[in-house]
Amino acid sequence: MDQEPRYFCRAFLSPIPKCDSVESNICETWNGSIIKYRGMRLIDMLEGIRVYLMDRFVLKYKMLYDNPDQLCPRIRKRIEKEKALARLYTSRQTLDDKCEVKMGSRGYIVDLNNRSCSCGYWAVSGLPCCHAISAISHLRKDVDSYVSQWYWTHVVVDAYKVGIPCFDGRQAWPEASGYPVLPPKQRAMPGRPKKNRRKAAHEFEVRPQAHGVGEEVSKRGTLIHCGKCGAEGHNARTCKSPTVVETPRTRSRTLPRSREATQQQPASATGKRTRVSHCSKCGSATHNARTCPLNQGVGIQQVRLNVDVRRTIEREMRVATRGIGVYVDETTGNQYVKLNGARGRVVDVGQPTVVDVQGSQPPATQLET
Repeated sequence: MDQEPRYFCRAFLSPIPKCDSVESNICETWNGSIIKYRGMRLIDMLEGIRVYLMDRFVLKYKMLYDNPDQLCPRIRKRIEKEKALARLYTSRQTLDDKCEVKMGSRGYIVDLNNRSCSCGYWAVSGLPCCHAISAISHLRKDVDSYVSQWYWTHVVVDAYKVGIPCFDGRQAWPEASGYPVLPPKQRAMPGRPKKNRRKAAHEFEVRPQAHGVGEEVSKRGTLIHCGKCGAEGHNARTCKSPTVVETPRTRSRTLPRSREATQQQPASATGKRTRVSHCSKCGSATHNARTCPLNQGVGIQQVRLNVDVRRTIEREMRVATRGIGVYVDETTGNQYVKLNGARGRVVDVGQPTVVDVQGSQPPATQLET
């Protein structure tokens, strides 16, 4: 934990400000209000924020000035919520102007003179808790009079009464003497200009639709380490330290247990069909394109012969699988078998056969069973 609990825990808050808020909601609200202004130039941005605050002050002043209630609208909702909970408690008064509030085995001490409760909520927030409201109602007193004056309507109206002053436009601005101050030259940076706020490492970030919708922890702000020297603050691409020569790791001859169990079991036990891969250059099933003999320049004639044989078999297979029975190609002498409901397979690869019947060479014949 980087911060001590007294900086963010509600139990350590001071009772002077009369505020129980421990989040940064006011910063997030302000940041959302100036989204359309923060991308402008400096003077235009300040002018836009000034006009926004001027309109907001007038709106809040009129809304609260016409409010007949002693408390602000949101404070009234919180008080009514605490009143509903206060009905579940039973209060008993003592001789020293204190009350004992209980609900079952849970009990609290309420001091109306000091405006405090043993739960601590009243002293920190300035609003009577449900225990204090139970004691105030037991003594037949007004609950609104025990609310801190910072939440009264006329106090908030006085805060908005000052408002934002008005100014003339640029045509009335005085001209400064001396050399004109010009803005710095803008250099076109690569990529699309960024307008969103830079989020910290602990904040959640919503990914685009292409990467899935959801909240994920951002990697920005995290401490990175170099893959070469192991130092912090840079990566291997920007590392300036000398290259560290590492000893090559010896590959273990023993297989993992999962692979050993898979290799020891037959194909029928695993329930998976073995997939045979072929070379993308010559089409052989004994190697891949990286270890193909064509890369080394040896065995080219044999490889080409295998390619021709495979292409011939594929061409004849398309003809042999049209019917049912034994198919013999009289040109190459290859034999194929096609059963009912099964795929065709090669029975024997023979030599080219020439059959001469009355001076002519007949086409391939299909023998049906």
